[in-house]
Amino acid sequence: RSQLLPVEFDCGSRKTPFGHTRFFAGGDGKDEDAGADFEREYVSSPDGWYASEQKLEAEVEQESGGKLRIILYSAATIMSQMLDILMVDGFLSIGSLVLVWAYMWWTLESCFLASVAMFEIIFSLPVTMSLWTVFLQQKILFFQMLTIYMILGIGADDAFILYDAWLQARFADEGVDDHWVSRFAWAYRRSFRAMAVTTSTTCGSFLIGAISPLPQVRDFCIFAAVVVFVDWLFCITLFASAVAVHHRYLRSDKQKGICCGPGCCCGACRVIGG
Repeated sequence: RSQLLPVEFDCGSRKTPFGHTRFFAGGDGKDEDAGADFEREYVSSPDGWYASEQKLEAEVEQESGGKLRIILYSAATIMSQMLDILMVDGFLSIGSLVLVWAYMWWTLESCFLASVAMFEIIFSLPVTMSLWTVFLQQKILFFQMLTIYMILGIGADDAFILYDAWLQARFADEGVDDHWVSRFAWAYRRSFRAMAVTTSTTCGSFLIGAISPLPQVRDFCIFAAVVVFVDWLFCITLFASAVAVHHRYLRSDKQKGICCGPGCCCGACRVIGG
């Protein structure tokens, strides 16, 4: 009873919010290839037992009106279940990347700048992984991959700070907007200090976790701090250069809301058309 039913189970009413059952499917275990054959014919096959069981689960849950949820767990199906979960999570991850990229496009009014910002955000992760494995001789754990969601927000914020300083430079002191070099220098100095402060505080907050006695927590905090620092380096180099390139070669002088104007195509049509 303690293994199959919850502690609050009432024998009188015989009602429970959930129950646990066990059964054994497949061969008798004497054949070494029985497990592989069972997984191939019954689990992986689209017409196998596992696919039929999943359909039955959906039908029963639908008939219950959402009051019943069936969860199957077995050594034979655990891999297929994990792949299904990873597939759903993978689509959600791609959706989050697309949404952040679209929001940066809408805010920066340039597909080119949004794409460069997204590239430097995503590329900061493999660079950190290389430093982590090659120089520090450490292993990549599952929790460290979650830093991609954290760096999406931090990297986009750094890009907004730099580009906002670039826009503010137009209304700065007299002579700043006379040439794009002086304007860029003013914006770079202004945004560099702001991004350096936010990056140092964020890295410092994560590095506090380096004193944790839990190895996974300690490695995650150190890894996240390195990711934030690498993204900051990319922002003050790659994205800053992209702002200058966009101003000199891709900027459109047209008004907003018209074809090839600000917010449309990053000026690519204007370049192609000569």
